[in-house]
Amino acid sequence: ITLVNAKLTDSYIAAFMPFFPFVYPDTGSRYLIKTQILLNSAYFLNIQRMEASIKNAVEVGHFPPNSNRYSTVAHEFGHYLSFLAMMKENKLDYVLISDLDSDTFIKSANAFADGSFSLKMMTEAYENYKSKTNTSMSLLEFRSSISAYAVAKDNKGEYIYDETIAEAFHDYYLNKNKSKDASKEIVSVLNKYLGGS
Repeated sequence: ITLVNAKLTDSYIAAFMPFFPFVYPDTGSRYLIKTQILLNSAYFLNIQRMEASIKNAVEVGHFPPNSNRYSTVAHEFGHYLSFLAMMKENKLDYVLISDLDSDTFIKSANAFADGSFSLKMMTEAYENYKSKTNTSMSLLEFRSSISAYAVAKDNKGEYIYDETIAEAFHDYYLNKNKSKDASKEIVSVLNKYLGGS
């Protein structure tokens, strides 16, 4: 986790950056993968601005209820856990990658970047919820029940499925058993992919 000298116009409070490769010191055939959570200094060094932004985001439903200036980091940890789940699913050491598994890593990294792995987990959670409740709610309604940010889109108008995973984790972190049903189901599936019970 690091503070970055960013601006308000950078339009993020915090951001998860999954891929920073480094050459391994003993050979060029292996490299390390570094992940980062970046905290925007324009918010984290201005408590009043940060609190006003979070309060507004909660009031309009952009963030889950009870969000605060600290809980935005929980959202980024949701991205990190989703990334770890993807690495575990593909039997990759998330720290050290060799030439032998670079193709698997690239394929896995693409699945994380394009959202297909997050969509897989979210769809599994949705199907679990449907089987328990016999609901007629759509996958979009399931996702949007968490927060508006859970159905964020990129600049091409495509859904960013990992934002749903991160917001589910954020909601569960804040509200535990009072979190949205969708959040509970998604966190349960995330826990399964991480190897939890």
